[in-house]
Formats: sequence, structure tokens, C-alpha cells
Amino acid sequence: PELMPDNFRAEPLGSKEYKLTAPNMAESVRVTTDPEYFDKHSDSLELWSPGNPLFVPPRLSGHRSPPSGATALKDLLDS
Repeated sequence: PELMPDNFRAEPLGSKEYKLTAPNMAESVRVTTDPEYFDKHSDSLELWSPGNPLFVPPRLSGHRSPPSGATALKDLLDS
């Protein structure tokens, strides 16, 4: 909860999915952070990860800017 952006709520629905509620949304949305689970259920939920319009990066202390030239999550993790 402390990493969620202001006025966002995520409530567990199952072991790998959540109900996401965000400001200015008419309805909540089912999301997952598990890519394999998303592949099996992509018709009924969103993959909540960087690049998705619903994803807002968490507020982190000591946040660094991404390295220049990073185009994939793997590039960011390897830096």
C-alpha cells in the first residue's frame, strides 16, 4: 500500500489478480503482474506493468533515472 500512487487501490481477487481502482476511472479493472497468467487470461484482464497506461511507477526514495539507451525491462534490471 505505501508504494501505491495517491488515490489508487488494489484489492486481491485471487492468487494472481487484483481489482485496480484509480482516480477518474468509471469502473475498476482486473489486473495481474504475472506475465504467464496474463497470457492465459489476456481477454479478461490487464498486465499491470511499465508501459501499460494504468501503471504509475511507485514513489521510491533515491529514485534513479533509467540509463540512456535502455529499451527493455532487462536493460533496466541489468544496469
